[in-house]
Amino acid sequence: MPNTFYEKQKFSAPFFNGIYYGTVLIILLVAAQENIWIATGVGFFALGSYFLLTQLLFLEIKLDEKGIRYRLNPFHSKMRLMEWDIIDSYRTISLNALEFGGYGIRKTLKKTAYIVRSGAGLQVELNSGKVIVFSIKNRTTLDAFLSDLKY
Repeated sequence: MPNTFYEKQKFSAPFFNGIYYGTVLIILLVAAQENIWIATGVGFFALGSYFLLTQLLFLEIKLDEKGIRYRLNPFHSKMRLMEWDIIDSYRTISLNALEFGGYGIRKTLKKTAYIVRSGAGLQVELNSGKVIVFSIKNRTTLDAFLSDLKY
């Protein structure tokens, strides 16, 4: 069994695509009736913002002998480290982004979530009582890694 788990996942919300394209289509149709240049500008702005959201928002997570490293681009420029000695427990969970209030970084008093997709997640409970949740793409690989983990 490898002694490292690494995953990089891009923003993925299928329902978002439908809402986004529908809204852009309505805006373009309304704007095109007023002025073709406004419609063109709105179109380019919409495509650019969609590109930024889908291509630049990604979550990297790495579990190794030092601890759990993570980075949610573009909010974190470098990987952050949670060492094993501050971690009380960890487990995989089923994750619905809407239960946390959506995608991105979501915070409450005792819980922080880094979410780029719904599906599986890694829940980490710290010695301080704080809970951190990460969305995960490949649950079976993470489960296999966690079952062999010795930290």
